[in-house]
Amino acid sequence: MALITFPRAMPDEMPIVGLSFTPSPMIELSALRSGKQISKDIGPTLWRATWRTAKMTESEAGIVRAWYDTLLSLEAFLGYDRLREYPLAYKRGFAGLTVGGNPFTGACTLTGVASDNLQVSLSALPVGFTLSPGDYLAFDYGTDSRALHRCSAGATANGSGALTVEVRPHLRTGWTAGATVALRRAAAHMKIVPDSWSDPTEAPFWTTVSFEAIQTL
Repeated sequence: MALITFPRAMPDEMPIVGLSFTPSPMIELSALRSGKQISKDIGPTLWRATWRTAKMTESEAGIVRAWYDTLLSLEAFLGYDRLREYPLAYKRGFAGLTVGGNPFTGACTLTGVASDNLQVSLSALPVGFTLSPGDYLAFDYGTDSRALHRCSAGATANGSGALTVEVRPHLRTGWTAGATVALRRAAAHMKIVPDSWSDPTEAPFWTTVSFEAIQTL
């Protein structure tokens, strides 16, 4: 039986110092003679990202290269914004936050989605819990798909530990009430873009890695 399963987590030994993490829409733009631009949505918006590491030791580089060897561009990994691991208001973690007397781990519950597929309702949060623009949330849906969304506005949990927040991209069909939502290391299933991996080594052994990946649904 294989010891490695997919999608794989990103190695903690990968010290990220630069990244880009953006939604990439499938939009066709056509210009009219009047100068007006006509946009047509021709497919789902997918997350696209690049990561760049600091100089790594020989041991760290070995772990990161071995991780890549198992993926190439064939297998998926859990890609997330390594510079926004926690919501902005809790950059140092969730220490001291509780739900029902238990420590809060960053997992809450999806309770509903508005008809515009932009507003998400969450529960099982600490009272007064704050989400800020740019924070992320992720949850599984369908058979083996994973949704990743970024908050477009802020929101604060009420006395019952519930809130509604607007996000992008639009939510896709297939979500279910009661799904567990991750607010820490909220990740998408991603695959490395072919030929984007670079891992040069400088004498005596310092290695830097950079690569690009795109979401897979």
